[in-house]
Parts: sequence; structure tokens; C-alpha cells
Amino acid sequence: MDKPFGWAYIGSGSIAQKTAKQILSTGDHKIISVWSNRKENADKFARKYNCLAFEKMEDAIQAPEVEGVYIATPHTAHFNNALLALKCQKPVLIEKPITVNSKELKILFEYGSKHSLYIGEAMWMKFNPLAKFINENVKAGNIGDILELDASFCVWSPRRDRVNRPELGGGALLDLGVYPITYSHMLLGKPAAIDAKTTLNRFGVDGDDKIKLLNKNDSVSNISTSIFKYSMIQANIIGTKGKIKVPNFFSGNKAVITSNGKKFVYKTGRSSYTYQFNKVAQDIRLGKLESEEVQHKDSLEIMEIMDECRKQFGVYYENDRI
Repeated sequence: MDKPFGWAYIGSGSIAQKTAKQILSTGDHKIISVWSNRKENADKFARKYNCLAFEKMEDAIQAPEVEGVYIATPHTAHFNNALLALKCQKPVLIEKPITVNSKELKILFEYGSKHSLYIGEAMWMKFNPLAKFINENVKAGNIGDILELDASFCVWSPRRDRVNRPELGGGALLDLGVYPITYSHMLLGKPAAIDAKTTLNRFGVDGDDKIKLLNKNDSVSNISTSIFKYSMIQANIIGTKGKIKVPNFFSGNKAVITSNGKKFVYKTGRSSYTYQFNKVAQDIRLGKLESEEVQHKDSLEIMEIMDECRKQFGVYYENDRI
């Protein structure tokens, strides 16, 4: 970029720290301002990443040279944080899941469309070279028609406070399940039917989910996600002419492809948040309202899938009252 893109960071937790470290190393981005619900956390972040900490969120959003707002707060805060940024006439990149439910997301999209403002979901997986390669291979028919997709993302999380708290949108689905659901949607689109079961934890959030998506081409996506246990993070895509095994499908750089009896290994460079931030910054400067990697239609359909899963789980959040 000719000039570093200026970001306001709303939230200063672990994902904000990870993205900040990566994007600042490129020289293509600059963090102008930061806000956190605890001022001392914003101050620490500001000292570490050479930006200004603000006590009021609106002041951080409206700081001079801010071109886009990155929202990295807990799930249940995404909607209000994003709406404030949009009302300040700022484009927004919102961490996954973009909102807690589809009702919130429709309101954001309607506001963004009316005021010609970019809105994007920070589903970094879809911006990385590996996911793009897999998507292109499947769409080209290199493994034939997909018969089955099996994807697992389970991380033992008893000490992660946020994922156990209903008031913060806790549970396996919104925190982890959004990745395999997005992967299925990327390759097979919106399902025709959903069968979702869970085991609740003692806090009342979904802890161990088994989700079957019956897709429109008669294929099946089997998704497993859990905060009760660890499992291999992997996706297996089985087609009529071959298969693709993708270890660490959400952040990896390798796939093993078998096509027409021939096997080969595809490797890319390391996955990085910079692919996402570079593309979003470019699209914002071009005046686009969305990025082709994560389109509004896709984010909305994925949120509707998760709405239905939670309905079948019997899991509801305060945000659902909107």
C-alpha cells in the first residue's frame, strides 16, 4: 500500500494482540487507536502497539486517520460495537461470529447498505491460500461431486472464562463450530436440512455438538465441535473421483489430495491474518461494501444455520430478544 491503513481497535484481548502483531510487521497497517472495557487494558495495548488509548469507544472510532474499525470484543458486544462504528460513518471488520444471530446481522447490513459502508466478517480462514486452493479444486471438479464432508474442531476449554459464560455468547458453536460450518458452506452452500444435537455444560451453554447438514446435492456434512475435549482439527472431503484431507483446516498450510487414483500434497506459506487485513483494507479504499472472500450473503446464511442449531439445542442468549 502507498500509505499504511489506519485502524481503530475495539477490544484488546488475545485475538486483538495476535492480529496486531502480524499486521504491524508488514508496514502496510497502522493502529491509530484502541478502546477496551477496562481502560488499563487499553493502555497496555497502546504502549505495546504504539497507538492511542481512549476511555470512550466513540472517541477511539473517530480518532484522526482512522479508516476502518476492527471489532474484537466478546460475541455479544459485536452488534452494538459495530452499529456505533457505522453510525460514526466508519467501515467495520467484525471478528467471527459476526453477530450472535441473524436478526442482528440483518440490521447491520441494512444500515451499511443504506449508508454505503463496508461491513466484513473476520473469517480469516477464507482469505488464506489453503482455503482458496481447496475451494478452487472442489469447484473445478478434481475430486468429482462431493458425497461427504467430515470436519472436527474440538478444544478442551474449562478454564476459558468467556466460552463458559452465556452472557458473552459462550459455547462451542459460536466459538469453534462457526469454522467447520463455514467450511461446509464454502464448498456446498446452504443446507436443505439440519440435524443438531448437543450436551450442555453446567453453565447452560452448548459444550459438545454433533451437527449434520443435509445439503442440496444430497451430500452430507458431519460436524463435530466441543469445549469438553481435544480432537484432531481436520476436514475430510470425499468425492466421487477422489478425496481431500485437510489437517488444521482453519489455519493450516497443507492438504493431501487423492484424485483419480493419484495422490499429491499441496503446501502453501503459513496462514496469516495479514491476508485478511490487506484485502479488507484494499476493498475499503476502493469503496466496496463487502469482500468477495466473505460476502454478506454467506455470513447471513451461516448465521441462519447457527440460529437453527441453537434452536435445536435449546440455547438462547439475551441478544436473541432483539
